[in-house]
Amino acid sequence: RLREAEAGMLRAGLLRAARGMPAGSRGMSTTVHRRAQRAASAVESRLVAASERTRLVAPLRTAWLLRAARWDQPAVSRSRSKANTPEAKVNALLMAASKPEEVLKLFAAHGQSFDAVNLSTAWGRISRSTHDSSASERAAFFGQHEPALHRLQVSVSERIGDFRARELANTAYASACLPYAPALELLEKVRDHALAHASSFQPHELASLAWGFARSGVHPGPIFTLVEAEARGKLSRFKAVDLASLAWAFAKEGSGAHPQADALFGELAREAEGRIGEFSARSLFNLAWAFATSRRSDERLFHAIACAATPLVSHFSPQELCIIAWAVGRTRARQPEFLRELAAAAAPNACELDPKHVVMLLWSAVRCGVTDAALLRALSREVQRTAEQYEPLELALVLWAATKTSCPQFDASPLFAAAATEIAPRTNACDIRALSLLTYAASISGHAQEATPLFEALEYELPARAASVRLPDLVRIVWALAVAGRLPPLLVGALFERVNALDATALQGESVRLHVQLHQLVLSLRYLAPHLALALAPEHAAACARALRHDSAVCGPSALHFSVSASLGAAGVAHENEYVVPELGSTVDIVLTNFPADADPGSEPLIPREPLLIEVNGPHHYLPSGALRPASALKLAHLRAAGWRVLTIEHEEWRALPNEPARQVFIGELLGLQGMRDRFRRREGSAAVAVGSSL
Repeated sequence: RLREAEAGMLRAGLLRAARGMPAGSRGMSTTVHRRAQRAASAVESRLVAASERTRLVAPLRTAWLLRAARWDQPAVSRSRSKANTPEAKVNALLMAASKPEEVLKLFAAHGQSFDAVNLSTAWGRISRSTHDSSASERAAFFGQHEPALHRLQVSVSERIGDFRARELANTAYASACLPYAPALELLEKVRDHALAHASSFQPHELASLAWGFARSGVHPGPIFTLVEAEARGKLSRFKAVDLASLAWAFAKEGSGAHPQADALFGELAREAEGRIGEFSARSLFNLAWAFATSRRSDERLFHAIACAATPLVSHFSPQELCIIAWAVGRTRARQPEFLRELAAAAAPNACELDPKHVVMLLWSAVRCGVTDAALLRALSREVQRTAEQYEPLELALVLWAATKTSCPQFDASPLFAAAATEIAPRTNACDIRALSLLTYAASISGHAQEATPLFEALEYELPARAASVRLPDLVRIVWALAVAGRLPPLLVGALFERVNALDATALQGESVRLHVQLHQLVLSLRYLAPHLALALAPEHAAACARALRHDSAVCGPSALHFSVSASLGAAGVAHENEYVVPELGSTVDIVLTNFPADADPGSEPLIPREPLLIEVNGPHHYLPSGALRPASALKLAHLRAAGWRVLTIEHEEWRALPNEPARQVFIGELLGLQGMRDRFRRREGSAAVAVGSSL
């Protein structure tokens, strides 16, 4: 069917050329004219009585005859004939204009005869020719030529109903690039007329249309629905740059995060993955940014982006390197090697980076598990050097990243000290969310001493604001101060006064974490600072205690905990896992009983006599330096202040035990069971004795 259609079109064109032109017209010689007539007649007769074979070769014959008919004449084709029209000549002059002033001169001289293509081209050339100018040069141009620009804009607006799909897309793209307020009115006109040409937009035009509305911020109306409907299933016809622009536009406008765009982004991911080698550095950057901004973590796509972008790292600016790193970090794509390459390329130019880009790079490196101490130190020094340029929230994110790092060779103490010194004098003007993050990061990371200026400023300034700030932020700040060993009476009193003023329903609407933090504050006041005489209302205190038990139940025992429990069971030690301490509401890993030091476990389980608690501390209970995390230390302080005996088993010492007999000896050493130690030492001989002695 395609071949028949092509033959029909060629035949019709050839017959019009032969029958519609008198001999010698338009430069066609008499000889060539007769030849064309004979060829057309031959083609027509053959097509009428064609066999299957003839129908298959007819398009080739027709094309050959058409070329033969034009050998001897400077034939003016349809495109050449168009090029000789006044409008085509003007369009060629517009395309050749390198300065916006030249475009305006052409419009002043020939504007009355401009057709839709001329107007679209003129508007696009104004945009393109001013794109590379400096801000001052563009401001001078638009100020000096405002009347002429206004006339051109009015002409485009009046004739936009004559624009076809291509002119509409070009106008949308150009208007978004122009720093000229009336250009936004043209985008609204484009929006109103685009639906009538929906099926006529080509791939590049769809990308330009979406990009223009996303860049300008003009309400798109049905534009993105139109683009999605026309683009789906046709992405193989898009160039790589258009695929990246399309993804960028949807992410920038916000439609990319909607569930309705799942199918489009799924197709985009697979199409881009298969053609990743066609993408330039800039297109890879746009693609990564778009998927990260839309919160679409496509592991295969980001792996392809990493493979394609690694050889092009030198093509990215330091700022672009940071943004790509942020994209990888935000989507949690497992690309630590790629992220290490990005960070290593950006770190030497850290002095050229804005604070937000340093935050992006440091945050992403830590989030993806990059533990390069030299890199972390370089970024930390840059933050310390320019701390006064950082917003409080940016400093808070930097400290959060330093808190999450697992690199023991990186000392974040100077970073915390610089941030606290910078923020302390301006706490009254800081956003409460930033203050809560700063306090939380300094407290749980064990840098309370370095953050002392910040803590003191908050204790002095925050009570006056306690009634107006967000309750979750206020609770987090007071809880962090308690973890750091500080319970300022005025601030704690202001918090409890606000919470007690709430009814039970209002407090239930808050998060489980807030309830847990409030309960831990109650325990700190009850056991560590009873002299303050501050307390929550009974119904609120009960609700917070229930939340703590629920939160502990959700977490459940770890594999390390199960291993310790199994060894206790093998030793005949009666115990209970996940024990809820009645008066505290806290959940501890194991509860058992103390028994006479010389008791022999034998084959009967030991009878509980005096409660004893065991906490099994996994890696997350410790800072990179090896010290116990302050939050875990606070829990132990509560338990011991309440009169409980608490033992701890560290993950490193337990995992160092080679076998079960060695674990039995360790338990005997821990619990003071002489009979258990002697029994297993006799069984295992000197090897077990050596393990027990070293522990």
